[in-house]
Amino acid sequence: MSDVEDWPSVVCLGELLIDLVATGPDPSIESATTFVKSPGGAPANVAVGLSRLGVPAAFIGKVSDDAFGGFLRATLDAEGVDTRGLVVDPSARTPLAFVGSQPSGARAWVFFHRGMADTLLRPDELDTDLIGHARIFHFGSVTLAADPGRSATLAAARLARERGCLVSFDPNVRLELWDDPEDARRWIGEAVPLADVIKVSGDEIDFLTGSDDPRAAATSLRRKGPTMAVVTLGSGGTYVQLESIDETVPSFDVTAIDSTGAGDAFVSGLLASLIDRRVDELLALTRPEVSDAIRFANAVGALATTQVGAIPSLPTRDAVSALMGGARGHADRLNTPGGY
Repeated sequence: MSDVEDWPSVVCLGELLIDLVATGPDPSIESATTFVKSPGGAPANVAVGLSRLGVPAAFIGKVSDDAFGGFLRATLDAEGVDTRGLVVDPSARTPLAFVGSQPSGARAWVFFHRGMADTLLRPDELDTDLIGHARIFHFGSVTLAADPGRSATLAAARLARERGCLVSFDPNVRLELWDDPEDARRWIGEAVPLADVIKVSGDEIDFLTGSDDPRAAATSLRRKGPTMAVVTLGSGGTYVQLESIDETVPSFDVTAIDSTGAGDAFVSGLLASLIDRRVDELLALTRPEVSDAIRFANAVGALATTQVGAIPSLPTRDAVSALMGGARGHADRLNTPGGY
């Protein structure tokens, strides 16, 4: 964006990386011989998803000036994402994530992440004006795994709350990135009270809350601070809980190919719906408004499973409207047994 006074509605902070997605008859990392290069990183996916849905979005993070870093920055620019908060570090390297599928449908990862660009963002490198002018600030947990990225992420979330942003958090648990699972619980736990909206998947709730029941898990998370707790359950729909709202919204009927980034697509749909509605007054949302917002997010997430890769699969608003207008039944979540 050339006009620095044209502030985006949503600011996303976190990792920007290369997904190498296994393809072929056996798409496991162990057996695959072909991998498709795809831009990714959960908060970056959300930013692009929002832009494709017509919501002005920005991304804050750090990339290398290597070939992969240039590709990633060019991707965000081409998608209309505001990159004024994206820092380039010539001494770093771009993180990689090899993504495969197991016979059960669960995804598997091998990360090349430690000490790479996304972990090195410092608090003093944050674009505070960008955060302060946003309506929504969104972040995840990957950059909480190590300092200085951890300190920068928490500082940004605290600043967003101070400036009156609605704060969205997707824990997006990737234990492969942490030295110890208890460290993940600790630092994700530090972030939860900073959020107004928290989205988790069904296969994360036991780790985060000690319960595999969506209602109990959502209640536990909301007691720590968030106003809205959302649990995605794949073909089981999406459970949402606010103070006076407690319901499960059905999924959509699609042919799933690759679930990489589907959860991020869901988040982009949810945040776009909140921008369309009363983003600053979550408790003022009616039950039909909440149901419509989750249904829209479900459609965005469903469509993201119909192509390979995260950013390449993110749908436009027209595509979402077409699915919502003609959809019946539940989604075929071949790759998302625990939600996305």
